[in-house]
Amino acid sequence: MQDNRTFEEFIRDWRTSRIVALGHDETVTPNDRHLVAEQRARELTELTMRHGFEDELSRAVRPYRSVTEYVKALYDSAGHEAK
Repeated sequence: MQDNRTFEEFIRDWRTSRIVALGHDETVTPNDRHLVAEQRARELTELTMRHGFEDELSRAVRPYRSVTEYVKALYDSAGHEAK
């Protein structure tokens, strides 16, 4: 199913609804952060396939070397924006 939005709009909407600052206290461990990022990466991969954005996601994550690392960068950005 091709989405009527651009990839940038799709990512912005997904990020707004799914990526939030996780906090930097002892209640959220590095392992917790990694598991959350992996889960969101799987979700993003499935959604991009469903909406016809596989190629765009592949290009977007290239500098990060994986979808999980891309999602971790989005979480880092969300944490900085929350400050």
